[in-house]
Amino acid sequence: MYRKVKVVVVMVLFVFCNACTAPMTKVDVGEINTVGIVNNFPNYPHFSIVRTTAYNNDYDVIRDHRYNEKLLDVVLGYLQKKGFDTVVLKDKDEAGKESVDLLLELTPRDMDSMPGTYGYGVNQRSFTDEKSNPIVYVALNIGPYLNGVSQGDSFYHEGIQQVNIENLPKKWEMLTEEQKHLVEGSLNHQIEKTVSELLVKVGL
Repeated sequence: MYRKVKVVVVMVLFVFCNACTAPMTKVDVGEINTVGIVNNFPNYPHFSIVRTTAYNNDYDVIRDHRYNEKLLDVVLGYLQKKGFDTVVLKDKDEAGKESVDLLLELTPRDMDSMPGTYGYGVNQRSFTDEKSNPIVYVALNIGPYLNGVSQGDSFYHEGIQQVNIENLPKKWEMLTEEQKHLVEGSLNHQIEKTVSELLVKVGL
């Protein structure tokens, strides 16, 4: 008897978890006219070098608003091509949720097993004399609220791309212009690719 109850509980949890992460149906999407976007990403991408001990790590930011604007523009452009009316909201307060058919909350996330990452940026790991190649990354959740009701906050996606730079300096401004150009191109590409792929996961 106990085993049967255990099996039923596991099945219920399985169904529940899948319901939380299931994309919206075509019927749901067909009833959406207006979409609001809340962008919780930091203004600037992170620039970090993670070494053997936390005391030796270096942290900086890429002081450029264009990446945050790029993130939002990718979402807006994607939705507008689908025929939705879009509006940018400051936060997901009740008034904001009720003013649109669908609200999308963009939330930055850490990448699994990669210290020093958050949302988007550049990262290099260094342990003793071993250094990994620098990467650019984008990692986020999209939390959809359909008619004010959460559709689950487990829609996660990440994108990574190596950058052809041997060693990152301590600060972003210490990169050469050519190196900055490499990072900028890769980061913009990952923003477009990762965000668009995640919107497909949501069901849009």
